[in-house]
Amino acid sequence: MKTKAIQLANICTLLFSLFGFSKALDSLKTIEKKNKKFIKEHPNNIQISAGSITIAVLEGNSIAANLKSQVITVGNYFMKKGEVTNGDYLEFLDSFKSSDSLKLKTVLPDTLVWRTPLAYNEPYTKYYLRHPSYQGYPVVGVSH
Repeated sequence: MKTKAIQLANICTLLFSLFGFSKALDSLKTIEKKNKKFIKEHPNNIQISAGSITIAVLEGNSIAANLKSQVITVGNYFMKKGEVTNGDYLEFLDSFKSSDSLKLKTVLPDTLVWRTPLAYNEPYTKYYLRHPSYQGYPVVGVSH
């Protein structure tokens, strides 16, 4: 019985190598190694498993006639545990400075969220994001 199992495993390995599946398996192993290394280097991150969701999409003006479903699939990704800090968000903004200045304008936080009629929060509008004292504080004025 053991020899039949070994022969079957050898045949499967031969078929995988003939049809190029071994490269796919090697790349999956490489990705798994990189993920484990990333988790060790960034302990504040967790891995979110791949999945899909079905959403309703409205095409046109009539709900009854143009309601269709769409499946969105997302692969594995990592997410930081806890809040995004001002320091984290400044790193994110730095990635756009040299490459895409138009995109940079759209992802800048709205610092005017600090302005309220009955409070003097003007220093926050100027310093909250960029002052070193606030680097560990949660970023505000951003949307999804």
